[in-house]
Amino acid sequence: MKTKYSLSIPKPCHEDWSKMTPNEKGKFCQSCSKTVVDFTKMEVDEIQDYIHRNKDQRICGHIKQSQLNAINLRIPETVFKKTLSFHRLFLLALLLAMGTTLLNCSDNKGRKQKISNIEIVETNQKFVDTISKKCTIIEVKPDSIKSKIKPPVKPKIKDEEIIEGFIITGDIVEVEGALEITPHLNKQPYSYNFVDQKPKFLNTPANLSKDDESVYFQKEISNIINENFKVEQDNLGLKGKQRIYCQFEINENGVLENLEIRGPHPSFENEAKRVFKLFSKFIPARHNGENVSVEYTLPIVFVIED
Repeated sequence: MKTKYSLSIPKPCHEDWSKMTPNEKGKFCQSCSKTVVDFTKMEVDEIQDYIHRNKDQRICGHIKQSQLNAINLRIPETVFKKTLSFHRLFLLALLLAMGTTLLNCSDNKGRKQKISNIEIVETNQKFVDTISKKCTIIEVKPDSIKSKIKPPVKPKIKDEEIIEGFIITGDIVEVEGALEITPHLNKQPYSYNFVDQKPKFLNTPANLSKDDESVYFQKEISNIINENFKVEQDNLGLKGKQRIYCQFEINENGVLENLEIRGPHPSFENEAKRVFKLFSKFIPARHNGENVSVEYTLPIVFVIED
């Protein structure tokens, strides 16, 4: 299994690239008497292979951020040690579980780059970000689940429920300097959107594309909820829009576990737990050639009418 690497530039070099002497690998820097590898002419796989072959050496390189097919978003470990409101805690969980869908980075030509990895890092580690510090935060409107409850009417799914998220934009930058190479290790459950093969229902039709498999997965979850979720709304004292936040893992054996649910009333929470127990075993997700656990976050929104 090929090791993936995260790159950082702890000490950016200020030498002028244009004044260096060209050679077969890039250019020779007279200041430090070392070859600066020109990564701008390599494909992403070539860069990974070069780093793997030279992982025990100090590498000086000339590289563009726009070449990278993945951006690592690092979240300080201390964030998880703070006392947060449930709303903020859920948004943080949503960021970890679905960040690769809600987030992207664009270059100065407007081309989008996928952010395919989110890491939790210790706060005593120092990282140098090669992306421009010019960032904007905007609201994102992905699809979600919105339901109406009328006893004993079953919930109906609607689209366009707003989920808060972030989009990071920045210019293309070039950085010369010694590359700090860190093997990418992930002992926690993967995000649903970050694995090579996402989990599937056992009855998933064959020969579907990966996108179609994801659509089928989400559709089946919605169908099970619609067909089985029933809560009498009388005497609950609730009106208008109500949310149930659901998060669970599908482990490497395809079993749903670690279910966490928070709702506006115990009746909603208990019914959601009952419905999720109806889910059968899944075909587990796979990443780097092996079965892995994935985490899935599902916000369910109900509108209780008078």
